[in-house]
Amino acid sequence: MSQYTLEPGFAMTVTPEIGARVIVTCLEDSAQSTPLRAACTFGPFLARRTFQVSGQSAVVMSTADLSAALGNALFISEAEPADAVQASANVNPTGNENGLTFTAIEYGIGGNDITVTYVDPGANDAALSVEVVGKSIVVHLATGEAGAITSTAAEILAAIEASNAASELVSVAIMAADGGGSDDGSGIVTSMASTPLEGGAGFGIATAIPGALCIDKDAPALYSNTGTRAVPVWATLIGAATFGAMTSTINALGSVHLYGAGAPVDYTDGTPPATGENVAAKGAIYSDTTNGFVYRNSGSQAQPTWTKLGDVA
Repeated sequence: MSQYTLEPGFAMTVTPEIGARVIVTCLEDSAQSTPLRAACTFGPFLARRTFQVSGQSAVVMSTADLSAALGNALFISEAEPADAVQASANVNPTGNENGLTFTAIEYGIGGNDITVTYVDPGANDAALSVEVVGKSIVVHLATGEAGAITSTAAEILAAIEASNAASELVSVAIMAADGGGSDDGSGIVTSMASTPLEGGAGFGIATAIPGALCIDKDAPALYSNTGTRAVPVWATLIGAATFGAMTSTINALGSVHLYGAGAPVDYTDGTPPATGENVAAKGAIYSDTTNGFVYRNSGSQAQPTWTKLGDVA
C-alpha cells in the first residue's frame, strides 16, 4: 500500500495494471474507498488530501485547473438535493429461508439499472453459475438428477460473492424478513423473473466535496454536504422561509439604494421609463458609478425625480 498527498491544485491519476484490483482511499473523506478497474483521476481539490492506494497500479501526479475544484464546491439545483442512497431489491421466491436482499455497490440512480434473474436451466444435473452482462445479473440454478432445482439462497449468495463481475455490482445478504426462524438461507429457491433494484438516488455523488453548497433555486433554499464526496448527505443551512425573508430584505434594500452607469432619468410621461420607476421609494439614493455622483429621489415611487447630492467619494 502506498500513500500520496495532493496539494491544492494538483490531481492524481491511478491506472490499475491489467487484471489488478486497486482500492483508493481518501483519508480526509471519512476513509471512503473507491475500487478501480480502469484509470481514474482524483482532484484537483481546494485543500490538501491524502490518499492510500493498494494494488498494482501506476500513479501519476499533475497540476490542474483549480476552477474544476470550485465547480465541486457550489451547485444549483431545481429541487432539494437528494442524499446518496444505494438501490436495492428483495428476491424472495415462494417458500421459507430462501429470500435474498441485493444492494447496489454504487450510490445513486445508476444502481437502478441493475437487475437480478433466477433461471431454471431445464436440464438434469446442471451446475449453479452466475452470468453478468452489463448490469444484468443472471443466476443459472443448479438441478438434480430429475431436473428439480436444488440451489439454496445461501448457495446463490456464495456464488455471487465468488463472481468478480457480480460482486462489483451488488452485495448480497440473507433476507431476515423471509419466513422461517433461522434466517440462514437454507431454503431452495425457484426461478424468478428479472427483478430491478430500486431506490437509488443522490445529488452530487463523486462530485460534491464535503462542505459543498447547493442552492435549490425553486424553493429557494441553501444546503451543505455534511457527508463525503462519495456519499453526499445534504443538510439545510437556510430553509425556504428564511431564504424568502432574506429575499424580501434584499428587494427592500433595492428600493432605497440603486446604482448604475450614468445619471438617473427623471419621470416625464413614462417614456422612456424613469430610473427606479415604481421601485425607488421617496428618499431613495442612486449612485452614478461612471461619474461619481449621488442622487436622491425627491419625487415619488411612481414618478421619481432625482436631485444631485454630491460625489460618491
